[in-house]
Amino acid sequence: MNIKTLLLSGLLSTAGILFAGSTAKAQTGEDEDFSLYLNASEDQPYDVTDKVENASCTGNTGWNRHRNDAAAGYNKHNTDFDSDIYSGTGIESWYWSPEHNGELIWQEVDGLLPGRYRVTAYAVGQIYNDASRKGQNVGSLYLFANDQRTPVTSNKWEEVEVTCEVHAGSTLHIGIAAGDDNVNDWVSIAGVRVACIGAGEPEKVALNESYDVCAVNADTYADVYLSKYIPDTCPTWLCLPFNMDETQTATYFSEVKEVTAAEQKGETVRLTLQDAATIRTGIPYLVKALQPDHTLMVVERAFVTPTAPQPVEIGEGITLTGTYRRTEGIEGAYLLSEDGQSLVRADGYTKAKGFSAYLTVEGTESPALQVNYRRGTTAVETLSTTPETTVDVYTLSGIRIRHNVPREEALEGLRKGIYIINRQKVTLP
Repeated sequence: MNIKTLLLSGLLSTAGILFAGSTAKAQTGEDEDFSLYLNASEDQPYDVTDKVENASCTGNTGWNRHRNDAAAGYNKHNTDFDSDIYSGTGIESWYWSPEHNGELIWQEVDGLLPGRYRVTAYAVGQIYNDASRKGQNVGSLYLFANDQRTPVTSNKWEEVEVTCEVHAGSTLHIGIAAGDDNVNDWVSIAGVRVACIGAGEPEKVALNESYDVCAVNADTYADVYLSKYIPDTCPTWLCLPFNMDETQTATYFSEVKEVTAAEQKGETVRLTLQDAATIRTGIPYLVKALQPDHTLMVVERAFVTPTAPQPVEIGEGITLTGTYRRTEGIEGAYLLSEDGQSLVRADGYTKAKGFSAYLTVEGTESPALQVNYRRGTTAVETLSTTPETTVDVYTLSGIRIRHNVPREEALEGLRKGIYIINRQKVTLP
């Protein structure tokens, strides 16, 4: 059985899949270029140093220090540390006696997508309070990142690098730590850089148009399983919290149209549409499914951004609002009818389905409005809605065998059997 059959029948294991009400920590910021992350490698790293507070170590924030409390007041340029590699300010940790088996300077970095990360920094360690060995680097000192560490062996600034894994929902813990035989009582870190060098494994997220909450509450890298009914014979609203590229879009939809303008004339709302080859996060589209009875989409390696879409004014007194969950409190708004030919006014009990959209139209309280569609800015064209003058014909297994043929010629020349036309089974005796 395929994924659709398994998921709908309940036979697919739900272990590791986020459903409505699940919690996922923030994974990345809204403005990041997701493609750079997906293509990250040793040779093509994706820099995320901006996630580190005071990464240059020239300010007084961001870093924690053992025994010395916060970093405030302890960033300085110590000329005893200067080298050909670096000579400048760093965050220092010092005490009268050396520390053993503990973190000396550290920071927790969140907001990262899962993957392999490389941490590079300038680091140094010296003995200060032992006159016989003053200025030397003695014992074990490390630059660490999560559970990985690289020795810091120089008494002058040196560049040190360590790589580690960041798992979904976790953080990157970085800094300098002392080993069991550390003798250095004066250490410093500066010029920290962090880069992703390999994308991690995506989470699995189940989204459903009937859920009252979105399955994720923060940005998430995931394989998405979206349960939503999308007809193939008439347009319906679709608004997604993730992008779909051209190949993904063509896999599921025969038509995808974006609304560019709207106007109201009496009891009619006219929507101006343009074709779209891809689907963008938070944009409501009018779509038709490629195959009949479409109820499940599987989109792999998606960047899910669940921040609720904002209302967009598409015409004078007309706004369009997308939804990522079943939404109540929309009394007076207009929902698209099942046949796509009218707008029905919502009452106090109406809920808009998730991953859909609704219109608000000022100056009318009509229980229903006719909707017309205009392609581009010139000729008016009504989108094909039931009943159709041309149809597609499918076998019972969902294979399309005829496309855009006149309704009266749909079954001509076919073998006896059962076919699907306009979501209805038709028997050819």
